[in-house]
Amino acid sequence: MKFLIPLLSLFLLSSCASTKKKPEPPKKIEKCVVKKCLSLPNLSQKQEILFTALQSYLKELQLLHIDNIVEMTYPKLFRIIPKFQYKRQIQTMAKSSNLEIKSFESNITNIGKIKSFSDGNFSKVGYSSKIKIHLKNPKLYNTKVSIDTLYSIFVRKYGKENIHIDTKKRIISIKNKETMFAIKEADNQWKFLLDNPTYRELYPDFLPHEILDTI
Repeated sequence: MKFLIPLLSLFLLSSCASTKKKPEPPKKIEKCVVKKCLSLPNLSQKQEILFTALQSYLKELQLLHIDNIVEMTYPKLFRIIPKFQYKRQIQTMAKSSNLEIKSFESNITNIGKIKSFSDGNFSKVGYSSKIKIHLKNPKLYNTKVSIDTLYSIFVRKYGKENIHIDTKKRIISIKNKETMFAIKEADNQWKFLLDNPTYRELYPDFLPHEILDTI
């Protein structure tokens, strides 16, 4: 569970609440935007293609389109995490009756130099995001103590300056920054892999050594 993409990890806290409601179908996100950071330098043609691919990936992530997310994820990750389990966890969270994504804006902040390795090309990319989540289950975090606990958890993970909770509207606002590997093997499309300390524990088991050597 801890190896899921960062957006989906936000839904894990909903397991603290019990409910007899059946999972609801995913609702349309009211605002879903992927932007290009104005501070990005001029990109090469190959970097522009990668930018477009990352833009598409973030859109699928924001909308929780399960099959498309899996299709654009670096496939060798599924040597470690079974694909069916990965998809099932996303589906469970996408249909949560406790939480709802109200808006999700991402800003692509970095498209690194594209480098070659024996199987193709890779690059480091980055993006920042702003997400608003509605605690729609009134039985979830309905006391000051539970809200304060929730706030503390997010502050430890994202920093105090990046978290705001509107207790009246029950809206959590989160700012975050992420880095990823973009990997294109042979004639395949660009695939994406989160880069953080948790994922790096898994890298030696499936990531090509030429990419590992750059970390």
